[in-house]
Amino acid sequence: MNIILKRQKFLVVCAIIAIWTCVPGARAQETRGSIQGTILDGSEAVVPRVVVAATNTGTNVTLKATTNQEGLYNLMFPPQQNLWGDSGSGSRPKL
Repeated sequence: MNIILKRQKFLVVCAIIAIWTCVPGARAQETRGSIQGTILDGSEAVVPRVVVAATNTGTNVTLKATTNQEGLYNLMFPPQQNLWGDSGSGSRPKL
């Protein structure tokens, strides 16, 4: 009888490990994603005060951020959204 209980415990542990490794939603996840970068012009100089926008193409919701004096920006989004980024100066951000 003792062997049967040990085998059942072993199978339960194996099942829990299999579920844990196969189901990504069972593990903790970050609740938000971010896009951050630096805006540079053609001569690789930073570009301050540029508006950077990213749009969720599914909902058409746009988030905007303005670069600081070092040309840095940071946009916070929930994960798993389709985003397109662009800058107001005509140059593309280096993401």
